[in-house]
Amino acid sequence: MPVDSITAIAIVEAAMKPYSPEQIFFLRRMIFIVDRKKELGAKLDSGDWPMRALNKALYSTYQDCADLGMGDLAKMLLPQNFSAKR
Repeated sequence: MPVDSITAIAIVEAAMKPYSPEQIFFLRRMIFIVDRKKELGAKLDSGDWPMRALNKALYSTYQDCADLGMGDLAKMLLPQNFSAKR
């Protein structure tokens, strides 16, 4: 289920209480990357280097969140059509 950035921020801020500053940092980074991907997605082809870089950053940040025990929350922030091409 995709979420917009306002909803994503609300989800993260509601969930911040039990999380460490490191976890919050990676959740906020994920929101930033998702927003940037949406913004550039309308202008660029998926094969263009900025989009490939954003996909790698998004996947890496998702993995960081999962490693910190927040995989389910991070998965909710992923775009619905996101596929990790490594």
